[in-house]
Parts: sequence; C-alpha cells; structure tokens
Amino acid sequence: MLVVFDDSIKNTGGFYDSISHTVVLNSASGLFATNPEHTILHELIHAITSIYLNQNKDVAKLLDTFVTDLKVRFMPHFTFVSPYGFENSHEFISEYFTNPNFRELLKVLPATNNLDVQGGYSDDLKSLASKMNISLEDGF
Repeated sequence: MLVVFDDSIKNTGGFYDSISHTVVLNSASGLFATNPEHTILHELIHAITSIYLNQNKDVAKLLDTFVTDLKVRFMPHFTFVSPYGFENSHEFISEYFTNPNFRELLKVLPATNNLDVQGGYSDDLKSLASKMNISLEDGF
C-alpha cells in the first residue's frame, strides 16, 4: 500500500483507491487541517477494510445488509445531519473505528436482530465483528 499527498484533489480530505492500493491525502483541505489524525486513520481503515472484504465475500454481504438496514430504518429520522457512516459498508467501518460520536449513536439504536443477537446495534456489530475475528469488547 502506498500513501501520497495530492493537494489538487477537490472536496475531500482524502480517499483510498482500491485499484492502485493507494491512500491519497489532501493536506490543503479544511477537513484534513482540522483533524489530520482522523483523516489518515479513516483512509487507512478503508484500505484494510477493502482488502478484507474483497477476500471475504460472505462477510461483505452480511455487512452490506447490516448497513442497508441501518439506512432504511434510521436515515429518515436524521433531518438535520446525515451520519457519514451510513453511506455504505466501507464508510460504516471507517467511521466506527475513527469517530467516537458515531459509536455513541450506534449504542442507542435498537437492534435489527438480523444477526441473531439481542440488544442494541452495538450487539449486532459485536456479532458481525466476531465473524471477522475482531474483538470490540475494549473499544465499544
């Protein structure tokens, strides 16, 4: 994987290109200037997530179903702000690991029970993470 800076890109602090396996960061963007650590970590998590999900299609499908359910059930209730983590499964994972406010939001949403667990979305997410061999016990 390669990490490069390109201040000519527009409207973003950075992105991950899954074709070239390159994280591209824009140090001139306001988002990057405000919180460079968040932006760098967010994009690196995209890289890791992309590689993992491309190699584990069954988990990718489960995660897509999970995030789609979130969008359908809860996006209509967010009239003033749209949580970025609901955009797609890749943004969901990156926001989960880099945005404490997003994690707090997930704690109060009722469970989908799509993953055969009881409790809030945090329990759903822990079940999904266990399928990926990730422990969220300390981080959630």
